Amino acid sequence: IILLGPDQKAFVNRLHEELAQKELITIIHKAKPLHLDLFKSSKIRPSLEDNRQSGFLVINKPPGLSSHDVVDNLRRITGIKRIGHAGTLDPLATGVLICGIACATKLLTWWQHFPKTYEATLELGKQSDTYDSKGKITIINSQPIKKTELQKILTEFTGKIWQLPPVFSAKKIKGKKAYQLARVGQPPKLSKQRINIRSLRLIKFEYPEAQLEIICSSG
Repeated sequence: IILLGPDQKAFVNRLHEELAQKELITIIHKAKPLHLDLFKSSKIRPSLEDNRQSGFLVINKPPGLSSHDVVDNLRRITGIKRIGHAGTLDPLATGVLICGIACATKLLTWWQHFPKTYEATLELGKQSDTYDSKGKITIINSQPIKKTELQKILTEFTGKIWQLPPVFSAKKIKGKKAYQLARVGQPPKLSKQRINIRSLRLIKFEYPEAQLEIICSSG
């Protein structure tokens, strides 16, 4: 299997001829390019030209900071105002936050087309009104679940599914984030989003805690 770019047609034709001489049968499949508009020179060139301020920074975000806090800190450190990030991380979350500086902000949408990997620890038998550890916790009278039962449930949430985002999320409603409205008693009505859960794997299980690895799309 050979994966080639759109400018390598000549190589494909030559390869076909070479294989034919060796009496090998070849079938060439031409697939549509992935998000071809992302790779237009009008978008890439400004970021690749001699501009020492442009580029990406991969930040290991600590807990307690919002993604916007990280951007504000970078603006203060670098003195550059034109800085953005490729996707919001919850303040409680830690991990990779990709930030674009100057002309590289035009390319931040690229990263949204790549899958994301998360690790999370769940505590079964409890419920939070904010869907995280900072909310009001209610104990649920439930029977302990077996590992095999949990693994079976996880398979029901894999693939392309419709998901209703929680009101305590970073989804924007008329310029405001959903969690900001929810915290002042104005929970917004959110619509279901089409997402792709590529993998939902149980890493470790010892009731009531379950550690998961989630590989998913944005959304």
